[in-house]
Amino acid sequence: KKRFKRAIMQDTQRMAEILACASGEEISSDVLNSCVGIELFLSPGLARRAKEKRMLHSQIVLEEIARQEELNINDERRIRKLSERSSKWSMERAHDLAVGYW
Repeated sequence: KKRFKRAIMQDTQRMAEILACASGEEISSDVLNSCVGIELFLSPGLARRAKEKRMLHSQIVLEEIARQEELNINDERRIRKLSERSSKWSMERAHDLAVGYW
């Protein structure tokens, strides 16, 4: 786990240096593709927003599960729909990254 974290930090630092030194026209598609997966670490604002979205998503799903347990019901479809709605931003972001990558 420590080795993985260290590798991500090194990749992020290396890519941040490359991006900081290059103008928009100088950044190749290979460089941009190298950013896929670490883009959250390159932008503190995006990283914070993604973390907030993940926390809110977990809260929504767990609160619905607790509500259903309290009422002694099991509505998996409702949980799935709530989960889909609250994770829409992440799914759209992943789609946009995939489209840009291919």
